[in-house]
Amino acid sequence: MKHIVLDLGGVLIELDWERRISNLLGDNFDRQAVLQLWQDSKATTLLESGKISFDDFASQFKQECHIDASIDKIKAEFMLFVKEAYPGVDTLLRGIKAQGYGLSLLSNTNQPHFEHLSANNDFFNDFDQLFLSYKMGMMKPSASIYQTLIDKLDCQAEEITFFDDGEKNIAAAQALGIQAYRVDGPYDIAKQLNLTIDS
Repeated sequence: MKHIVLDLGGVLIELDWERRISNLLGDNFDRQAVLQLWQDSKATTLLESGKISFDDFASQFKQECHIDASIDKIKAEFMLFVKEAYPGVDTLLRGIKAQGYGLSLLSNTNQPHFEHLSANNDFFNDFDQLFLSYKMGMMKPSASIYQTLIDKLDCQAEEITFFDDGEKNIAAAQALGIQAYRVDGPYDIAKQLNLTIDS
């Protein structure tokens, strides 16, 4: 293992997307239904691939999902999808760096969310490289984003260890030979790496 790659939302940052989407839809959808709606949304894919603006996303998402709320309300709820960093993130990242591993971030994200998070969290400075879907023009779980990661890190796939909260993302990484593990936060990662982190 030479390089450790981490996902962002659901791994380092707490998410509140289920409740926020439900607020917009005006119905109580179960988690799987909300997740499927989000994954199937063309507007979401375009935003997180950096192909449309935030305003265009909100307009298109409103049409796709037949949402009565205003564009401004959709944008406001969307910005509340992302919350604060999980406890232990700073200690985890310092521990990884102290062991001499390379450290990068690979995230399906968008410009509004990332700019908000980077303005409010210093831990992004701990990463050697940031692989962000909206800047790369591609998203997990496409094979192309993992191949780009391998090429940019100048490592063999098996020398990379990747942590993500999505089963499909893990399976796609493993298909290319990356050592990938599904986790739900910093403590899961620390346990896998035999690190002790503070809360």
